[in-house]
Amino acid sequence: MNVINQEFETLYYKAATNKLDLKYLEEIQAFCDMYQAHADIETFKIRAKSLMSLIYVVNGLPEKSFEIDLELLSKFSDEMLLTYYPRISHAVVTSTDIGRTDEVRPFALRYLLNKNADHWDSLLSILAWYIKHYSDSREVSDKFNDVFSSIALMMGYLPDPSASLADKVSSLSEERDRNHKNMKQFNSAYFKAANEDKGQVLSGYLETNPLPVFREMALRNFKNNPEN
Repeated sequence: MNVINQEFETLYYKAATNKLDLKYLEEIQAFCDMYQAHADIETFKIRAKSLMSLIYVVNGLPEKSFEIDLELLSKFSDEMLLTYYPRISHAVVTSTDIGRTDEVRPFALRYLLNKNADHWDSLLSILAWYIKHYSDSREVSDKFNDVFSSIALMMGYLPDPSASLADKVSSLSEERDRNHKNMKQFNSAYFKAANEDKGQVLSGYLETNPLPVFREMALRNFKNNPEN
């Protein structure tokens, strides 16, 4: 681990274990200033700004958090938008809370049209957000059916072909949330169970009829257990 990474991880740990107090904003800025000439500073600036955004939110300052997110999003290429997708996911939620959805809309649209199906969870959430706030926009009718199809295919979900896009997104969102809840319960039970009981825990989970993408995650956990 190089020095700059080690120092940032130490700073992150200090802030996280001290309730993300506002006092750490100065230390984060000082860190960025100290390594201004470092070859990797731009990457660490993104990580530092993301931490600052989180600190502002935790301390009841969503407007300041949102400004940082917008600053970062405005600088991201399409590739970086995918790499740092938590920023767009966070920004759309904050924008709703503070009534500034129009400002994050262009970035949400760019993220959706990338259609990187590996991001099915965040894509689905942002797609639902977009349709809720901009249901009459042209992109919803012209482009988002393909976006939804990519998400559904990755998740192994078969929608009702006669349903509207909004209803399809709503139904898949509900199914995704059900699966997340069941997966959380499965993981808790699985890692607590004795090795000889893990197969039974897995069988019980599979009886909940999980979506294929969740079923594959559960099976991967089971196969990766060296005792199996």
